Amino acid sequence: MTGEERQGIEALWKKARRSDGEALLSALAVFRAEHPGFLEGPEGWRLHELYAAAFAGVLDAEGVAQAYFRAMQADRYRASQLRHFSNYLFALHYLSGIGPEEMLRQHLAYGRLLGEVPTASSRGEALRIGFLAPDFSPSSVSLFSLPLIRAFADSPVYLYDMGDGEAVEPGLSQVPHTYRSVGGLAPEEVADRIRADAIGILFDLGGHSAGGVTLPVLAARPAPVLLSGIGYFDTTGLSFLDGLLSDEMMDPPGTETFLAEPPLRLSSMLCFSPREDMRRISRAPRRPGPLRLGAFHNFLKLGEASLALYRAVLEGLPEATLTLHDVTREPGRVEALQKKAEVAGLPMDRVAIRPGEVSYLSQYQDIDILLDATPYPGGAMTAIALYMGVPVVTLAGKRRSERFGTSILAAADCAEWIASSPAEYVVAVQRLATDLGALNALQLELRKKIERSPLMDESLYGHALRAAIRALWEGNE
Repeated sequence: MTGEERQGIEALWKKARRSDGEALLSALAVFRAEHPGFLEGPEGWRLHELYAAAFAGVLDAEGVAQAYFRAMQADRYRASQLRHFSNYLFALHYLSGIGPEEMLRQHLAYGRLLGEVPTASSRGEALRIGFLAPDFSPSSVSLFSLPLIRAFADSPVYLYDMGDGEAVEPGLSQVPHTYRSVGGLAPEEVADRIRADAIGILFDLGGHSAGGVTLPVLAARPAPVLLSGIGYFDTTGLSFLDGLLSDEMMDPPGTETFLAEPPLRLSSMLCFSPREDMRRISRAPRRPGPLRLGAFHNFLKLGEASLALYRAVLEGLPEATLTLHDVTREPGRVEALQKKAEVAGLPMDRVAIRPGEVSYLSQYQDIDILLDATPYPGGAMTAIALYMGVPVVTLAGKRRSERFGTSILAAADCAEWIASSPAEYVVAVQRLATDLGALNALQLELRKKIERSPLMDESLYGHALRAAIRALWEGNE
């Protein structure tokens, strides 16, 4: 790559960080005209990565997936090939029409790209728990990973942070632990650090999120027992893992064939720990007015399937309004969703589309019912909405990832808001909307209900998790 080409790529990435998809697509077209043949050359994968960013900016989920797949095919370097592949697998979950068999097949292909895996290391005498994560920053993942880590507060706990280590979740101070900053190290070097600490069970909190940065470390088999969960909502495709955190809503009996790993089933796969800023905001009485529906999601999730659901809901509730909130603050994505919603036939006079806001928690006060997305439902956003006093209606699907919302609602003792078809989804929303007085009473009591449910029962969760881990450890003797 020449110096001029390198400067051009750097300029394109500056545009990508501003998330203006249309501007980036135009700039890519200019670059390709000025540098013919670059896309087909040995560095062409760099442009495919940029196309993925551009397609994300214009909410073209299929384009994002294809761009990452092409980047993987064009790349010469195994480490970045694996990153592209993980990003591709992650992006597949935004798309409808991919069955569980095909999703497993794609993930297994990643496992083959990882190559041969060494045999498991020998066990030590004491059971030491290690947690490997792309980072341990305050995030949506930390809302669920904190209870998981706190369950082992009485054991030696080691945290391996593959990020920059600049922002660490404050709640981790409640757990005595040994912290290792391993960002920037090669996977084998990270594995050596883990082996040196004689970790017995290593729990991966990343999966294919963050470009799958943790998975090559697992492939080095740094601990006798390897588990995964929390940070990713599907199989990793790594058949050498000893377990994938699960419950019967995520993986009903008979669906194990769609997992590369054996499911490690608990009564509830997740336990939710709200942040202090969430605890400080209590649900206020409902303001008078028509029903206010909301969908707080990454706008990439709002494809044809989600928008068709929302249109059907609004058709059945002619007075209701719908507010769509993004997770980013980029106006270009708002404009892109506006166009998609118009094409989908939503009544735009009753639909408000907004960018993400730092003060998004306060926005829940103006929402009566949250509409989950499909085929990629909410995770943390579902649990947060319930805690903020907003009932959530979700659609259970055939793929594992399509049942994330069902797992959360079942653990929250709110299974009546789980629909098994689009028609049931519409009916579930209408049932909640029938009596606004009753809905207001439900909203005001919902936090207390969630706090009493298994979704927030850390003692119950910790006991079940420790028992499952102990049984797995003893079974591997």
